[in-house]
Amino acid sequence: MEMREIIKQRREQLDLTLEEVGKAVGVSKATVQRWESGNISNLRRDKIAKLADVLKLSPITFITGDIVYKTEVNPLVEKRNENDNVMSLTSHEKSVVTAYRNKPELQPAVDKLLDVPAEQQEVLVAARNGGLKKRPITDDEQRIIKEDSQVSEEL
Repeated sequence: MEMREIIKQRREQLDLTLEEVGKAVGVSKATVQRWESGNISNLRRDKIAKLADVLKLSPITFITGDIVYKTEVNPLVEKRNENDNVMSLTSHEKSVVTAYRNKPELQPAVDKLLDVPAEQQEVLVAARNGGLKKRPITDDEQRIIKEDSQVSEEL
């Protein structure tokens, strides 16, 4: 993928404006626009580093053209245990967490299936900027969970 495509696509994925990217990198909106159009293709190293930070990508992305996300410890993907050691998840487990985030309508049912205590249940919705939004489980969702569990017990 070409650098101009990467910049535009990732900026839009993160719901960032040209102005926001420009301000974070230290350039004008017009410069970011020229990067995205391909009119400017040679970026200085310091601008590549800042651009990679704001787009949450590894700078290697702009060298190879392959999207490489910046590695950060995500509290929902990696967590600390009692001994304060990092516990990493397998790629399958990370896929499950991602699927869980992307299906907020199924999260209450999954919580019930896995016996997550009610006081810990909240719906995590994947936000457009790559972050997460939390909201409590609604009364209707609680009702559906109870109905589903009653049906399961009857089976």
